[in-house]
Amino acid sequence: MRICNIFTGGTIGSTLDNDGYISTSKETPYQLLYAYKNRYLCTYDMENCNPYTILSENLDAAHILKLVKTVSLKLEDGFDGIIIMHGTDTLQYSAAMLSIIFHDINIPIILVSSDYILSDTRANGIVNYHYAIRFIETYHQNNTLYGTHHVFVSYENKGGLPTIHCADMLQPPIPYSGDVKSILDNYIGTYTVDKKEAYMPNIDFNSKLSILKSIECISNDILKLPLCIANKDYLHIQLDCCSSYIMRIQPFPGLTFPAITKNTKVIILETYHSGTFFIHDAFYEFAQKANDSNIPILLTGLTSGESCYETVKNYTKANIIPVYDTAVIALYCFLWLALSNID
Repeated sequence: MRICNIFTGGTIGSTLDNDGYISTSKETPYQLLYAYKNRYLCTYDMENCNPYTILSENLDAAHILKLVKTVSLKLEDGFDGIIIMHGTDTLQYSAAMLSIIFHDINIPIILVSSDYILSDTRANGIVNYHYAIRFIETYHQNNTLYGTHHVFVSYENKGGLPTIHCADMLQPPIPYSGDVKSILDNYIGTYTVDKKEAYMPNIDFNSKLSILKSIECISNDILKLPLCIANKDYLHIQLDCCSSYIMRIQPFPGLTFPAITKNTKVIILETYHSGTFFIHDAFYEFAQKANDSNIPILLTGLTSGESCYETVKNYTKANIIPVYDTAVIALYCFLWLALSNID
């Protein structure tokens, strides 16, 4: 089996400096491979590349495009799988971007992070990497199980099992925690950590849930899958350095709605955990201004098939579009891509 390792920095590619601060190091990736091969006696054929090295909080459009270009070129080299080492802070963003762009490939791309630097005994980076390799094996045994999902995240939470997630189903980062979770617990499966390392598929996994399916409920033409992505013209994908045309609003008591500018093209309303957003006069005034400017307002956080609170019925009065069963980061990334690549 041939595997391509792509290193981008992050905690998994960092060390502790003499001054007590964590910083990236171009030598650390090879420490990961050295430690992994010693622990698991790996004999697979591997090729490594390092398009950039950053702490993941510094991720921007230029880095995402560089990663997309690197992956697109490696797809032509006959690898059985691609593993991307990435920082935890913006893992969900790169994962969602890659999942949308490479939604129609025939090998798995798996992102791997570490909650601590590899020299820390608490770090899960080597374990996450190992089960990424194991999942490449599992994927090729029956890749029809995963629908349009070909990009994944391998991650073991504290006290949990090594878990494989769909890259476009990840929840936002959890404050004060390095854990990674899927919305609606719609993860792919887990592995046991005994000698057998048995793969246990999630019997409740719904392969039909994806950002591409969720976005179909939006009729606005500018939000359709960009042609350069649909036609696999990966090298010509664009990503504007600033997504000022997307407004994201999170609810909290006392919120004052921001001003809608001439650059605003779409608004994402994030909700409380129950899929609700407060309703009062200021809300209707804000929604009316958006409607008058033909700016769609998309509401996330709703679960299809579940009973809703009475506030939800007021959304339709304000012409708000509910987007069900959708990770807000994946929705944001799709809009950023779509609006960057329209004619």
